[in-house]
Amino acid sequence: AGGASLRLAVVEPAGGGELRPSIDVELPQPIAASDIKAISCWVHVSPALAGYFFGRYDARILVNRHRPMWSLPAIRPGWTQLRWEFSNLYEHPLVHTIRLQFGPILPGFDKGDIHIDDFVLEGMDSVGTDDPQRLLEIAGDRSASWSQRLQAIGMVESTAGLEAIPTLFKAVADGAPEEGFNPRIVDTQVAYINEPPEGSQAVRSAAKAAIGSIAGRVSDQQLPLLRPRLEEALGHADDRIRLAAVEILLLMKPDPWVVERLEEALLDELYYAREAALEGLAALGHVPSTVASTLATILLETDPARQIKAARCLSEMGVTAHGALGAILGILRNPEADQQLRLWCLRAAWWTDESVLRPEDWVLGLQLQ
Repeated sequence: AGGASLRLAVVEPAGGGELRPSIDVELPQPIAASDIKAISCWVHVSPALAGYFFGRYDARILVNRHRPMWSLPAIRPGWTQLRWEFSNLYEHPLVHTIRLQFGPILPGFDKGDIHIDDFVLEGMDSVGTDDPQRLLEIAGDRSASWSQRLQAIGMVESTAGLEAIPTLFKAVADGAPEEGFNPRIVDTQVAYINEPPEGSQAVRSAAKAAIGSIAGRVSDQQLPLLRPRLEEALGHADDRIRLAAVEILLLMKPDPWVVERLEEALLDELYYAREAALEGLAALGHVPSTVASTLATILLETDPARQIKAARCLSEMGVTAHGALGAILGILRNPEADQQLRLWCLRAAWWTDESVLRPEDWVLGLQLQ
């Protein structure tokens, strides 16, 4: 309920060395991680002790003694209010221990106190409704709190149908696109102090899971209604929406329409979408040589943009693209071909079997810088 006041006496350890003072809070009963919205407190660090913090006055939160929640370097000498808001999904179903850790502190200090006051665990905001239409509105409302949107998406997932998919795809792209977007690392736990990020990973992850759940319940009769929604998502400008759409294809019945969309996704601008498409086709029994043959056909088209995308994907397949090597070398050694396309074919040949390359092929790379 808050109001907890703690004082940490900091004394330099014998023999010096690095010190990271911390306080562990043992909860009398475990709390479901999905019920915790934030942890907040006031922290007082004396100016004398603060001078020994290495580089910054930092703090972090650890749940169940691991998975650090890094803060911004926000602690200052005197009183500072800190608030970590957990807008990302936890990997812990239950929280039983919370550690507030400071430091590191350089050796050479005498002693000091770190005073923590009003240590509060904040619960989730109630969504306040079970009306399906209102839940959809909350799920897609970026001005609503992430905790309410997360709850609304969870309720929509279990009750809604195809009408919810456009809103959920919108939620998949919640917040500004991340520079260097990598879906393999975005589900890590993140906390922040005072300045929230734009958008919530919890909302994005929940929305993608909800789309998959709804798509998995679609009957054969409803497929003509689902496909246009996925077509729109596959052509969206936001990388996260296109990747989510490709991943939804992997959950669907592998009919010719799905295969065609996966083959088209091999030309996507996002590497992770191309990778997911390759994995999806492999899961459907399309061996790499078959995929390489499909890309080689595109490579021989007359649209340079599509040809370049096909060569790019072939270069990422490596030795498994050996069946397309004839088409790759044919374009590489054609002086009339698009120069950028020739350069991508040089790269594709290099990663497929560099032994086939001649000195004059490398000269082309030098000429094109």
